[in-house]
Amino acid sequence: MVECKSQTSGVAKSDAALLHEKTLDFYCAKPRLFSRERWWRILASSTPVSESIRAFCVWLGIVLVDPEHLPLPVVLRVASRPVADMHLREALLQDAVRLGERAQLALQERWAYDAQAEEFWLEPTILIPREIRDLLWLQEELGSDILDLYDLHRPGALELRSERLLEALRPT
Repeated sequence: MVECKSQTSGVAKSDAALLHEKTLDFYCAKPRLFSRERWWRILASSTPVSESIRAFCVWLGIVLVDPEHLPLPVVLRVASRPVADMHLREALLQDAVRLGERAQLALQERWAYDAQAEEFWLEPTILIPREIRDLLWLQEELGSDILDLYDLHRPGALELRSERLLEALRPT
């Protein structure tokens, strides 16, 4: 589920909270059906997002996409590759995988539905505040390192990919 925001004031906590509530309401409407699926909520912002909103999104399990950071799933995918430690700092990679896997749980894994009891179970402390701060720092550090590697080994590759994506999204 994706929500895109292009606001001069940027994304507010209320935007993230509203996305969370809308998707949770949708899930709760048909839990027997939807509990077998896996949904990731994505909030895309055309403007930079504050640290507190980034942390709030991680806490809610929302993937935030903003112009200043590589999205957490991208960082996690790179960090979990077997050859990543040949190019990136190993200690950072280990922490990114350890924290990132928990941060990127699907909605149905955060809000598990017990069909027999007809109850939802929430794990509210998937990440504690210190771990969220650490994960955001890792996102910045590894994201920067990953972009540097692209510039070194595949100059222009990300720009070309962006152009192709924009071309595919343009109405015909």
